[in-house]
Amino acid sequence: MKIASKITDLFTDRIWTLDTGGSGRVYAELVRIVKLIRITFKTFMENRMGFQCVSLSYFITLALVPFIAFAFAVTGGLGLENQRGQILESVFHLSVVEGILPGGLALE
Repeated sequence: MKIASKITDLFTDRIWTLDTGGSGRVYAELVRIVKLIRITFKTFMENRMGFQCVSLSYFITLALVPFIAFAFAVTGGLGLENQRGQILESVFHLSVVEGILPGGLALE
């Protein structure tokens, strides 16, 4: 079998009927990997996974904003402003926290 024919078989529907028993180990592994990639892309496109990923990201982002506002309101109402600043400082970098909180953090 010529090399050009082998490469053509990888990118056509003939890949599903290829007999790799008489071929080399590397070619058989390449056929297996190409089959896996084709199945993955086909399933991804059939199930419209791209749209699902985008919508999941969108709704998570929309849900985080009210949650953060609620957390700020609760901690502010309970008088935990200093602890809130320390938690934000430990989670985020200090420069990010200084942009969020008015007056920055009072580190002692």
